[in-house]
Amino acid sequence: MDYGFSDEPTLLAAILHDVMEDGPHTITYNTLKKEFGEATAKTVQMLSKAYSTEGNPEKVKVDHDTYFSQLKTAPISVKNVKALDRLDNVKDISHFSSKKLANYVPETQELLKIFGDDVPNVSADIKKMIEPYVKEYGLKESFKSFKDFL
Repeated sequence: MDYGFSDEPTLLAAILHDVMEDGPHTITYNTLKKEFGEATAKTVQMLSKAYSTEGNPEKVKVDHDTYFSQLKTAPISVKNVKALDRLDNVKDISHFSSKKLANYVPETQELLKIFGDDVPNVSADIKKMIEPYVKEYGLKESFKSFKDFL
Protein backbone atom coordinates (compact mmCIF):
# COMPACT_ATOMS: atom_id res chain seq x y z
CA MET A 1 0.00 0.00 0.00
CA ASP A 2 1.26 3.46 -0.84
CA TYR A 3 1.04 5.77 2.17
CA GLY A 4 2.51 8.79 0.40
CA PHE A 5 5.90 8.36 2.05
CA SER A 6 8.63 5.75 2.13
CA ASP A 7 11.64 7.61 3.48
CA GLU A 8 13.09 6.42 6.78
CA PRO A 9 12.62 9.69 8.76
CA THR A 10 8.91 9.83 7.92
CA LEU A 11 8.39 6.12 8.60
CA LEU A 12 10.06 6.59 11.99
CA ALA A 13 7.92 9.67 12.67
CA ALA A 14 4.79 7.65 11.82
CA ILE A 15 5.75 5.17 14.53
CA LEU A 16 6.84 7.86 17.01
CA HIS A 17 4.17 10.49 16.23
CA ASP A 18 2.61 10.49 19.73
CA VAL A 19 5.73 10.04 21.82
CA MET A 20 6.38 13.74 22.52
CA GLU A 21 2.73 14.43 23.27
CA ASP A 22 1.86 11.33 25.28
CA GLY A 23 5.23 10.05 26.46
CA PRO A 24 7.25 11.01 29.52
CA HIS A 25 8.58 14.56 29.82
CA THR A 26 12.11 13.22 29.29
CA ILE A 27 11.38 12.63 25.60
CA THR A 28 12.21 15.92 23.94
CA TYR A 29 13.02 17.18 20.47
CA ASN A 30 16.73 16.85 21.31
CA THR A 31 16.25 13.26 22.50
CA LEU A 32 14.56 12.32 19.24
CA LYS A 33 17.13 14.23 17.19
CA LYS A 34 19.97 12.39 18.90
CA GLU A 35 18.34 8.96 18.54
CA PHE A 36 16.59 9.24 15.16
CA GLY A 37 17.92 12.32 13.37
CA GLU A 38 16.75 15.88 12.83
CA ALA A 39 14.22 15.11 10.09
CA THR A 40 12.36 12.59 12.27
CA ALA A 41 12.46 14.92 15.30
CA LYS A 42 11.07 17.82 13.25
CA THR A 43 8.25 15.71 11.85
CA VAL A 44 7.27 14.34 15.27
CA GLN A 45 7.27 17.86 16.70
CA MET A 46 5.04 19.10 13.83
CA LEU A 47 2.57 16.33 14.69
CA SER A 48 2.59 17.05 18.44
CA LYS A 49 0.06 19.17 20.29
CA ALA A 50 2.29 19.19 23.35
CA TYR A 51 5.98 18.64 23.94
CA SER A 52 8.61 18.76 26.63
CA THR A 53 11.67 20.97 26.78
CA GLU A 54 14.98 20.15 28.40
CA GLY A 55 14.84 20.30 32.19
CA ASN A 56 11.15 21.23 32.34
CA PRO A 57 8.78 18.59 33.79
CA GLU A 58 5.72 20.41 32.38
CA LYS A 59 4.65 19.88 28.79
CA VAL A 60 4.30 22.95 26.58
CA LYS A 61 0.90 22.87 24.85
CA VAL A 62 0.68 24.08 21.26
CA ASP A 63 -2.42 26.24 20.77
CA HIS A 64 -5.01 25.15 18.23
CA ASP A 65 -4.27 27.85 15.64
CA THR A 66 -0.51 27.26 15.74
CA TYR A 67 -0.93 23.49 15.44
CA PHE A 68 -3.24 23.75 12.44
CA SER A 69 -1.09 26.43 10.85
CA GLN A 70 1.92 24.07 11.08
CA LEU A 71 -0.06 21.31 9.41
CA LYS A 72 -1.24 23.59 6.60
CA THR A 73 2.34 24.29 5.57
CA ALA A 74 3.69 20.82 6.35
CA PRO A 75 5.04 18.56 3.62
CA ILE A 76 2.58 16.08 2.13
CA SER A 77 4.34 13.22 3.91
CA VAL A 78 3.56 14.84 7.30
CA LYS A 79 -0.07 15.33 6.28
CA ASN A 80 -0.18 11.66 5.30
CA VAL A 81 1.08 10.60 8.72
CA LYS A 82 -1.53 12.79 10.43
CA ALA A 83 -4.28 11.52 8.11
CA LEU A 84 -3.39 7.88 8.79
CA ASP A 85 -3.33 8.60 12.54
CA ARG A 86 -6.76 10.24 12.34
CA LEU A 87 -8.09 7.34 10.25
CA ASP A 88 -6.90 4.91 12.90
CA ASN A 89 -8.53 7.01 15.63
CA VAL A 90 -11.92 7.40 13.92
CA LYS A 91 -12.25 3.64 13.48
CA ASP A 92 -13.50 3.67 17.10
CA ILE A 93 -15.72 6.76 16.73
CA SER A 94 -18.90 4.89 17.62
CA HIS A 95 -17.49 4.45 21.14
CA PHE A 96 -16.73 8.17 21.67
CA SER A 97 -18.68 10.11 24.28
CA SER A 98 -20.87 13.01 23.16
CA LYS A 99 -18.36 15.40 24.68
CA LYS A 100 -15.49 13.87 22.71
CA LEU A 101 -17.55 13.84 19.51
CA ALA A 102 -18.37 17.53 19.95
CA ASN A 103 -14.63 18.32 19.77
CA TYR A 104 -13.36 15.52 17.57
CA VAL A 105 -15.76 15.77 14.62
CA PRO A 106 -15.19 19.51 13.96
CA GLU A 107 -11.44 19.05 14.43
CA THR A 108 -11.51 16.19 11.92
CA GLN A 109 -13.41 18.39 9.47
CA GLU A 110 -10.72 21.05 9.87
CA LEU A 111 -8.05 18.44 9.22
CA LEU A 112 -9.83 17.27 6.07
CA LYS A 113 -9.82 20.85 4.80
CA ILE A 114 -6.07 21.03 5.49
CA PHE A 115 -5.40 17.69 3.81
CA GLY A 116 -7.19 18.93 0.69
CA ASP A 117 -6.12 16.96 -2.35
CA ASP A 118 -2.83 15.92 -0.74
CA VAL A 119 -4.20 12.71 0.82
CA PRO A 120 -7.34 11.86 -1.18
CA ASN A 121 -7.72 8.14 -0.41
CA VAL A 122 -7.24 8.40 3.33
CA SER A 123 -9.41 11.54 3.47
CA ALA A 124 -12.23 9.70 1.70
CA ASP A 125 -12.11 6.91 4.29
CA ILE A 126 -12.11 9.42 7.16
CA LYS A 127 -15.08 11.27 5.64
CA LYS A 128 -17.09 8.05 5.42
CA MET A 129 -16.45 7.28 9.07
CA ILE A 130 -17.40 10.70 10.44
CA GLU A 131 -20.33 11.32 8.09
CA PRO A 132 -22.99 9.89 10.47
CA TYR A 133 -21.83 12.36 13.16
CA VAL A 134 -21.42 15.54 11.11
CA LYS A 135 -25.03 16.73 11.26
CA GLU A 136 -25.12 16.66 15.06
CA TYR A 137 -21.50 17.41 15.97
CA GLY A 138 -19.91 18.96 12.88
CA LEU A 139 -18.88 22.50 12.15
CA LYS A 140 -21.86 24.77 11.73
CA GLU A 141 -20.91 28.18 10.41
CA SER A 142 -17.34 28.30 9.15
CA PHE A 143 -17.60 25.60 6.48
CA LYS A 144 -20.67 26.69 4.54
CA SER A 145 -19.45 24.77 1.51
CA PHE A 146 -18.32 21.76 3.49
CA LYS A 147 -20.83 19.58 1.64
CA ASP A 148 -18.12 19.47 -1.03
CA PHE A 149 -15.96 17.54 1.43
CA LEU A 150 -18.58 14.93 2.37
